[in-house]
Amino acid sequence: MKKIALPIVVLALLGLAFTQPSAILDKVNFKTDVSQSVIVPCANETIAFDGALHVQGHLNENANGIHGKLHFNLSNLKGEGTSGTSYVAQAVGNGSLNVNFNGANNGTVVVNFHVNGKGSAPKLKGHANLHLTQNANGDFTATVANVKVSCR
Repeated sequence: MKKIALPIVVLALLGLAFTQPSAILDKVNFKTDVSQSVIVPCANETIAFDGALHVQGHLNENANGIHGKLHFNLSNLKGEGTSGTSYVAQAVGNGSLNVNFNGANNGTVVVNFHVNGKGSAPKLKGHANLHLTQNANGDFTATVANVKVSCR
């Protein structure tokens, strides 16, 4: 399978809220490989991860627009830090999107994630809440990116 970067996946999920698809999908269910390097502050190093992304969800159309919900998980993520330390990680998230025919759109993604170093290496726990709202004129009226990370 083709590998894609994690930020591209998250942006694509949010991007669905700001484009009007030419065909309506009732169900979404796909898996793909991902590759991503992340900086882990409690380990003070960059970790290159490889693993799998699984996305499930649905899109519905009504008189007002297209509305959908997505659930995704990153599993079997294995990585190595710049120091040579091995890490495993997992993440799970949910997203919603509303594409209104009047042009106003919004999308939200919430993700919980864990990065665990082997042996005495640090462990990281995180939560991210991302939201975008766009009015009918195409102006972004709300952009929220709340990210909380703790080291153990």
